[in-house]
Amino acid sequence: MALAGAQKGAGFAETQWLVQRGSQFVQVSELLYRLLEQLDGERTLDKLAAKLTARSPWTISPEQVAQLLEHKLIPLGLVDSQAATAAARSKPRSPLAVNLRIKTIGPRLLEPITGVLQKLYAPTILIPLLALIVVAHAWLYLGRGVGDAVEQLLFHPMLVFAVIGVVLLSALLHEFGHASALRYGGGKVRAIGVGWYLIYPVFFTDTTDAYRLGRWARVRVDVGGFYFHLLAAVAFIALAELLGQPWLAFVTFAINVEVLRQLTLPFIRLDGYWLLADLMGIPDPFSQTRPFLRSLLPGSRPKGTKLPRLRPWAKAAFASYVAVTVPTLCFLLYKAVTKLPDLWSTAWDSFELHKAALTTAFESGDVMRAITSSLEVFITAMPALATGLMVVLLVSWAARNIARRLALPPGSLTPERTETRS
Repeated sequence: MALAGAQKGAGFAETQWLVQRGSQFVQVSELLYRLLEQLDGERTLDKLAAKLTARSPWTISPEQVAQLLEHKLIPLGLVDSQAATAAARSKPRSPLAVNLRIKTIGPRLLEPITGVLQKLYAPTILIPLLALIVVAHAWLYLGRGVGDAVEQLLFHPMLVFAVIGVVLLSALLHEFGHASALRYGGGKVRAIGVGWYLIYPVFFTDTTDAYRLGRWARVRVDVGGFYFHLLAAVAFIALAELLGQPWLAFVTFAINVEVLRQLTLPFIRLDGYWLLADLMGIPDPFSQTRPFLRSLLPGSRPKGTKLPRLRPWAKAAFASYVAVTVPTLCFLLYKAVTKLPDLWSTAWDSFELHKAALTTAFESGDVMRAITSSLEVFITAMPALATGLMVVLLVSWAARNIARRLALPPGSLTPERTETRS
C-alpha cells in the first residue's frame, strides 16, 4: 500500500484522496487518509485518536478509530485482516472491463520507446503535426477521394486481408499514443497487452497511474491514442501516393471510422468513455453508478456505499449520463441475447456452405483457397462465438457478485479505482 496524495481535477465537492493498493487505486476521504498516515503497526487506538485529533480538524475518539478501521479500511483491503482483505481483492471483474488480459509489452521495453515518443506532445511539435493531420485529411476527402481505393479492393479481394493487418498494426500504435501521453504527463505505464472486450479482441494499455495526474493531463492520455492513430493515417495517405497503391488510402478511412466509433460510444469502456469520465471529474463512472444513485436517496442510512457529494455541474452531468447509459446498455444486452440464435444459425449455414470448398481445397492441395475459406467461416462465426462468450461472462460475473455479497458484511463493497484503456 502507498499513499498517493490528493486526487486532482475531480468533480467532487470535497477533496478526495488516493491510496495505491497493489496495481489499483482506492479513493478515500481525507479522514481515512489521515488515519492511514498514522498507522505504523505499533500505535494503540488511544494514540491514533490523539494523533488524528491533533493533526486534523476533527475530534476523534478511540472508539471512532476502531469503527473506521473495522467498517472502512479493513473491508477496502487497506489494513490487514485476512478474510476481509482477501474478499476485497477477489472482487469479480466486470463484463464491461477488458477480460482474459495478457500483458505482452512491459515497462522495460515501454520506457525507452515512450521516452522518445513523448516528445511528439511538446507544443512545438504537436501543433504542426495537428495542422498536418487536418490538411492531409482535407486533401483526401475533399480532393483525392477514396473511390480508387474501393475499386482496387473490389477487383483484388485478397487486399482486404492486407487492410485488416495494417489496421491492426495501427491499433497497436494507438496504444503507444496513450502510453507516451502518460509518460509525458509524468506517469508510469505498466503494460500494453491484448484482451477480450465485450465481443471482440482488443489491445489495451494499463494507464492506471493517470489517476495521480491532473484533469487535463488525464484528458491528454485519453486522446493520445487518437493523435497517434491519425498520424498513422497521414502516413498511409502519403504511402498511397508514393507507392501508387490506392488501397492504403482505404486504411486511412478505416482508421477514421474507428476513431469516430470510440469517440461516439461513451456507453462502454472505450476511449470516449474515459474522456467523458475525466471531463466530468468522476473516475470510472460505471463503478460509481450505484453509489451515486444511493446518494440521491432521501435519508442517511441506505445500504451500501454512497458517492461523496459532487459539484453541481458534475452531479448534473453524471445524472444525465446515467439516465442515457443504463437504458442503452439494457437495450444492447437484450438485442445481443435475442439475436444469439440467429447468429449461431448464420454461422452454421456458413460452415455448411464452405465445408465442401474446404474439403476440395485440402484434397487438391490448394492452400490459399483453404486459408481463404477458413477465414471466411471464422469471420462469419465470430459474432456468434463472441456474443456467446459475453453472455457467459455476464452470467458468471453476476453469480460471483451475488455469492460475494452474501459472504461479505454490509457496507464492505466499495468500488475500486482501476482502469484499462483500449
